[in-house]
Amino acid sequence: ITLVGIKLPELIHFMAELQSLKLLSSLTINTDEIQDKDDLRAICKSALQIPSLIKCDVSCGLCDTMTRDKKFEKLLEAFQLSASASDYFNEICSTYYQILELGDFIAPLNFIPLMYFDSSEHMVDRVAQTYLRKCSNIIVQGLIPIETHSDGNCLYYSILRLMSQCEITHIELRVRTIIELIKNYKQYETKYGNSFGIIQEHIRYMYRNYAFSEMYEIIALCDVLQCNIESVYPNIDYSDHLNKCNYTYSPIKKTSFTNKTITILWTHALHEVEARRNSKGTWTANHFVPLVLPCISAQSQIMITSTFQSNSAVKVSTIDL
Repeated sequence: ITLVGIKLPELIHFMAELQSLKLLSSLTINTDEIQDKDDLRAICKSALQIPSLIKCDVSCGLCDTMTRDKKFEKLLEAFQLSASASDYFNEICSTYYQILELGDFIAPLNFIPLMYFDSSEHMVDRVAQTYLRKCSNIIVQGLIPIETHSDGNCLYYSILRLMSQCEITHIELRVRTIIELIKNYKQYETKYGNSFGIIQEHIRYMYRNYAFSEMYEIIALCDVLQCNIESVYPNIDYSDHLNKCNYTYSPIKKTSFTNKTITILWTHALHEVEARRNSKGTWTANHFVPLVLPCISAQSQIMITSTFQSNSAVKVSTIDL
């Protein structure tokens, strides 16, 4: 990024932010047009129209120069720029409406979760297993926690562990979750605002890759995946405010495909003794893993998967807040 006749030293930090996001390969800006960093952001935004970020310049309909994962990376970067604005929520919504112009690019996912542990694909999370034994729900204690990477994207990695579509990434799931919360934020705010906090502020920090997920991400993923999500929290340093972490949530907008339930465990990357040692004696979950049933025969699993694909009804009892 090149500034002509730089006059505003306070913009240097923002310029570094833009460079770190790798949104612009080159841009020349005349600072005579700039009074504050929002002016700079507006100029940058005009050069960052969302459709041009992920589509080639030739409107022949025959090519698409960017891979699926790269497109979602660009969309996340666009949200990052919007979230840094002083009027961040309006900017985020503006980015969302630009994304709508992409048409069918972000089509609904056809999520058919893996239900059973597969030793050829999965590893048991031995640490999570110790926390699972401390859950009040006896039924879930018979499930198996699948090991997932613990870098802040673990909720999305947990979903990916249950997916068969290998082209989907954790960044795509993060972007889809952000889009879902923006699209229906009034409904989420009305239903969950008192329990989960101010949704606009939460959305602002979701754009950060590796940012830890919380309840809003879980309930939004219900709609993204069109499935129920059973959230399970171990009975450690437990108080009433954690009851929300021990519920089964359903999509706000159900469809005929909402007949599946997955189970996610709030856990910790370290054993309890070590976790308390590192947190002055306290314990709080900092990791998610998916819970699945013990393995069964391949033939039985194929039959169950076929049942899901045929959309046969599966009754799930849920608890709404």
